[in-house]
Amino acid sequence: MSSSVEMVSTKTRVDSGIGEPISSSSSSPGLAVCPFGFGKKVAKKTTLADIGFKIIQELRKSKKKPQTILDWRDDSAHSDILHRRNRKKMPCDTDKCMASAMNIGPANAPLPRDQMLQQAEDFIKEYYQDRENHEEPGVCKEERTVEVMRQLKSVESYTLTEDELTWGARTAWRNASRCSARIIWKKLRVLDCRNATDSDGMFTAICKHLDISLNGGAIEPCITIFRERRSGQHDLRVWNNLLLAFAGYEQEDGSIIGDPASVELTQVCESLGWVGGGGQWDLLPLVLSGEDGVPHWYEIPEKYCLLVNIKHPTIEAISKMNLKWIGIPMVSNMMYEVGGMQFTAAPFSGWYQGTEIANRDLLDVQRYNLLEPLGQAMGLDMSSNTTMWKDVVSLELNRAVLESYKDAGVSIVDHYTQAEQFIEHMKSEHKVRGGCPADWVWIVPPQSGALVPTFHQEMIRYHLSPSYEYQDRPWHTYGKNRRKISFRSVAWSVLFWNSIYKKMLTARKKVTVLYGTETGSSKRYAKQAVEVFSTSFNSSLLALNSEGLYREIMSSDMCLFISSTFGNGEAPIMAESFNQELNAKLSKNEENSQEWFTRLPYGVFGLGSSAYPNIAAFGKFVDASLEKLGGVRIIPVGVGDELKNQKGSFKVWIQQAFLAAADMFDITLSEEKMLQALKVKMETGKQDFRWVVQSSTDRVSLYNTLSNIHGREMVELTLKQKNSLHEVAGESRALLLDFEFPDDASNRLSYNAGDHLGICPSNENEDVAFIKEHLLDNPPSDMPLLFQKCENNVWTDVDDFPKHLTYHELLTYFADLKRVPSQDVLALFLAHATSKADRESLYTLVNDWEVYEAWRKEETTLCETFREFPSVRISSAQVIGMLRIIQNRLYSIASAPSKGKVSLVVGVVEYKTPLDFPKLGLCTGELLQASLGTKIPGFFRPAVSFSLPKDTHKPVLMVGAGSGIAPFRGFWQERQLQSAKGLPVGATSLFYGCRVPGLDLLRDETDMLANKQGLFSWALSLLTGGSLEFERYTALSRAPGTSRRYVQDLLVEEGARVWKLWQEQGGSLYVCGKISMAAGVQEGLENICQEFGGISRKEAKELLDKMRAEGRYQEDIFGNH
Repeated sequence: MSSSVEMVSTKTRVDSGIGEPISSSSSSPGLAVCPFGFGKKVAKKTTLADIGFKIIQELRKSKKKPQTILDWRDDSAHSDILHRRNRKKMPCDTDKCMASAMNIGPANAPLPRDQMLQQAEDFIKEYYQDRENHEEPGVCKEERTVEVMRQLKSVESYTLTEDELTWGARTAWRNASRCSARIIWKKLRVLDCRNATDSDGMFTAICKHLDISLNGGAIEPCITIFRERRSGQHDLRVWNNLLLAFAGYEQEDGSIIGDPASVELTQVCESLGWVGGGGQWDLLPLVLSGEDGVPHWYEIPEKYCLLVNIKHPTIEAISKMNLKWIGIPMVSNMMYEVGGMQFTAAPFSGWYQGTEIANRDLLDVQRYNLLEPLGQAMGLDMSSNTTMWKDVVSLELNRAVLESYKDAGVSIVDHYTQAEQFIEHMKSEHKVRGGCPADWVWIVPPQSGALVPTFHQEMIRYHLSPSYEYQDRPWHTYGKNRRKISFRSVAWSVLFWNSIYKKMLTARKKVTVLYGTETGSSKRYAKQAVEVFSTSFNSSLLALNSEGLYREIMSSDMCLFISSTFGNGEAPIMAESFNQELNAKLSKNEENSQEWFTRLPYGVFGLGSSAYPNIAAFGKFVDASLEKLGGVRIIPVGVGDELKNQKGSFKVWIQQAFLAAADMFDITLSEEKMLQALKVKMETGKQDFRWVVQSSTDRVSLYNTLSNIHGREMVELTLKQKNSLHEVAGESRALLLDFEFPDDASNRLSYNAGDHLGICPSNENEDVAFIKEHLLDNPPSDMPLLFQKCENNVWTDVDDFPKHLTYHELLTYFADLKRVPSQDVLALFLAHATSKADRESLYTLVNDWEVYEAWRKEETTLCETFREFPSVRISSAQVIGMLRIIQNRLYSIASAPSKGKVSLVVGVVEYKTPLDFPKLGLCTGELLQASLGTKIPGFFRPAVSFSLPKDTHKPVLMVGAGSGIAPFRGFWQERQLQSAKGLPVGATSLFYGCRVPGLDLLRDETDMLANKQGLFSWALSLLTGGSLEFERYTALSRAPGTSRRYVQDLLVEEGARVWKLWQEQGGSLYVCGKISMAAGVQEGLENICQEFGGISRKEAKELLDKMRAEGRYQEDIFGNH
């Protein structure tokens, strides 16, 4: 049974323009032609059998016959014969046309020997045939062919001449069927860097490439070619897809900040140790692997990081989006294949076509996906496709891109000009060599369709050599063929491992994660560490003040220590006993002092702040101590700076720690397990939360809950006296505060001069009331609550969140309403904003790190954020679930121990933001406004490294500025009491710095102590039989009519006395104040040691270290803000 098919002639071009039956008046009537080489003339009413027979005949002849392609604008035609030299099987066949397939799979497998020989022979032939586009060869074709064949058959490699390399690179561009800019193929500049074989040399060569190609914005097409592939040696690779590209940070909920195309490479870079800023426009580092095969990352010098800010000449909404893009496209992951040789590292650069940036990079849904945000920002009617709003966005964004690059003086071409140039190039190529390979899907720009000439031009896609080939992603295959995988050296690579692994060891090793914390951050990170290690180890969490601590350490196969540092180097209070034990073990050198840690694998991550000179000092001390006591460090100590992406630093460290542990214990894992382990869960607000109302009988004490949350026994402080310590206008206020606390607490709690008083501040009543008004679904204010989150459809109590308190208590004492909302919180606001203006502003804050940083510097509180975005209404549970708990504040106690009484000297934190808005600190603002009788929760914290010497007759030197005088008031009161008890008390000297005389705090009180005020000293000696030798020195840095003089200058001026009391008489020196002051004091002390001790600068530093170790140089310093 036969069937017939009628082929209908039509001149209408379908939208795709690919693979559809089409015909032309230039063809025979009633015939169809496939522009991709398979459609042949077929008569109407022909049977299927006849069609099949004719197709087979025509296919057999196709390599001999020219292929005609048409320009449908004017029916002009080209006859392509170049396709006969096609080197690769095309995806189309007699059954289907695959011309629209992307076909970007890797094609960088090593060539078989026979194919290598054939390509080399063909290359030499074509090179010698083209006499116009390269220099005259030094030898004849026959001689060169014999030499190349001999080398290939002997060592499967040969060295191309520099001219062959250059001609091949230009011809490969000429052959690139997907490039529309080939009209200038002859102008490609080739940099021969085959002698650079290590990653450092490659980096230097690429920097040179950038310098040449950037050319001050007038971009010059350029390619750098590194050493060819060699059998038995590592390939040289550039790991980046584009040399300059933006990072992409995957979030817990699957959303991405930055470029989604870069997510995998970003994870690779992070696992190598790079820490990104987490923003939309962070440039990735360059990742290179040289002859050692190991990836190394390099920050690209700023002068080569050409970025263009996208601004629209008339539409401000586009300009306000703060978009930007890279000035130069530099494709760096393709292989250059020429004459049988494969160059696996050959980055090349040109300039952008505007639509590449606007339509593809910024608007594609799989990229930045800005179509809808731009439509909203531009105020377009997006209610229907018929409003053509998408075309408006695309058109105006293209215009903005072109204008911005023009204004920046950076080369770019519009898609109309590019299309016209390609048509001219295509015509020229058909004249010169009988064809031009072209992939219609890639050549036709993604905008303007039939308005550009390339849309109407039929094209034939085929593959010629030389060529540029797609390669596999290095991180997918790195180490795949190694017999034994080193997890330590390729820690990051397991994220993408694609080979088969051995089964896990059935007996899991025990890993104990120990933490020491002041504010809860270390505990949060420790929990994440336990989660990571639990995938392959028996992991558990333990506080450093736990009972049975050392028993647990000795029973562990490995321990991780995660701890904060208090102040400028002290252990957090919960780790103090552990700190003392370490010091005892180190100093006593007992025979069994090392048994806890001998051969114990360990790692340490220290949290801290770069505001302090000794960042993460306690963590570093633990790391060094464990090594001295016989431990085996498996990973360098990690440091998390709260001012510099602490979260990112921890993520990198914990991943590397996990892989180092797997390496140490010889554990190889399935890909699923490794992915599970290394997907570190960071904090996110993308969870569901709810309130659960409890019975009134479940209510617990506020003070007990505060004690549990802060890890301290709380005491109720009653404000009995408040005095202002100065009246100088324009200066931050200073307060002397006297508190009383219950007798029962004073029996349990005590303090010493130099200790700290912790205050648990509360939110203002006005803020609490405001938040209640602006949140939805508020629970009852007077009933005890539980706070729960939903994970895997199961509701559980939120860890470390207060239980059984009322909503009012939680908002007042725990929810940090003063903290600047994070971008995660603002993303929640964005999701619930109803006004267009709010959505636009919030979108920018959420997605532009620089804009957010500027906004954050204004220290906008949660309440102020609600006022700024009034259309936002959110569930109370969702908001509270994303807020931090209010941290306690520590202040140096300004009184000697007294039953039921304690005093503070507090400098009020008051300042103006960059936009001149006044701000008050949460705690000092509360103390400033508190009336007498106000009750405040607080606690005592021992300051073990800031205490008076036990030997009372030793001199004491106190150095402070501003509110740093606080602990010294306690010191001189304590020394006064010691003297009153008849104890021998040494000289007591205060060196104090302030701006003007009116800020010389507590001057009246110290004048009463000074020897020159003899009446008081005489009366005191009559009553007690003793007196206090006290001196006060003051430096004024802003006194009218005098030069600036700081407290460190005062020390140096009194250097002889300082040296005598401190070094000759064995005194102790104390420093209290801001970090910058303490640094200046240290420098001054070094100068004194040099001058009066006759020692070198190095020896002076060593002497200060010795004084610290002996407790004779103690510091209590705090941040500069």
